[in-house]
Amino acid sequence: MNIGLGLFNYDHTWFKNGKIGPMINNPEIAGNDIYSCVDTVGFFCARYNIAKAADKGIDIFSSHDVTVIINKHTHRESYQQRYNETAKAWSIIGE
Repeated sequence: MNIGLGLFNYDHTWFKNGKIGPMINNPEIAGNDIYSCVDTVGFFCARYNIAKAADKGIDIFSSHDVTVIINKHTHRESYQQRYNETAKAWSIIGE
């Protein structure tokens, strides 16, 4: 499966000097295998600097902060659902 990221199209300067990151051809399939999923999460963490907000813990406020960083145009009505899904995932996989 190819989502547009690979060994030969990696550019170590993606995050320097205001450059944009890689184009993911089919972002809807990024979570279909564990390697693409982990790579995509790593990309978003590095690109959008979410570690500070994410490291606050599992609560509604940190969930909102991360949501705003990653998808600032999301509808506020979805924040509770995003928190519920985060808390559910945390209850299964922990830290």
